[in-house]
Amino acid sequence: MCAIRVEFAPDSLSGTTGDGSFGSGFPDTLKIDPLPHDRAYFEDHLRFLVDYYETASRGHLVFETADIYPAGDNTAYRVAYPMWHYNYNSDTALLNDRLIELFAESVNLAAGDVNFLNYDAILLFHAGVGKDFNIGFDNSPFDIPSAYIAEHDLASFTGSLPAGVTRGLLLPESQNQIETLEFGVELSLNGVMVKLFGNWLGMPDLLQHGNRRKWCWPMGNDGSRFRECECGCTRASGRMVACLYGFGRPACDLSFRPRRHC
Repeated sequence: MCAIRVEFAPDSLSGTTGDGSFGSGFPDTLKIDPLPHDRAYFEDHLRFLVDYYETASRGHLVFETADIYPAGDNTAYRVAYPMWHYNYNSDTALLNDRLIELFAESVNLAAGDVNFLNYDAILLFHAGVGKDFNIGFDNSPFDIPSAYIAEHDLASFTGSLPAGVTRGLLLPESQNQIETLEFGVELSLNGVMVKLFGNWLGMPDLLQHGNRRKWCWPMGNDGSRFRECECGCTRASGRMVACLYGFGRPACDLSFRPRRHC
């Protein structure tokens, strides 16, 4: 797999976290996902993802490489627009189009450095916080939701894409929202990252509705069930990986389609 780092055109809008660049908008007192958010920071997160799924699959799922672009410690590709352009926080159809636009624009910017034909999975880490958790009020409504960008999503994109780009993940640099930090709660990127990579593998979302917990598997709800999103449940995801790749028990019917999370 490969990961590309993307920042936005600078802005001073109060409705987004930071100014569009990596590391902006975060206090220097964080214990979970602390600054600096440099190359080593993302290498650590990719190492977690690799260890998680290789452990959950009991060695059946193996990552040959986990490369990060651009190569510099504090470099990133910059898209043409500020963050709020990709989430007007208006209607779902426009949001979906803008998330696809962000992903497509980013891989095209990276195409000069990356031969995507050499990779199976593409992870896009953008500057700022993911709009992924609702705690009742939102001071940054134009942050970018995390998403699994599927093949049918990119099929709707009218522009060109680099060879080898068929789908991927859209993820923030951090999940530490100012609103949760005000309550003394820090959130890690790992939970949502593991959950969406499960979607990339073909795992369906099993969302919890009310008290019907039998339909909820821990990393399938929102990736946040364990220790402030630091990790998912390897037992639950291990069972799903076993179902998808035909080893271990139990046998499963996964005939329904996975859904995007955004």
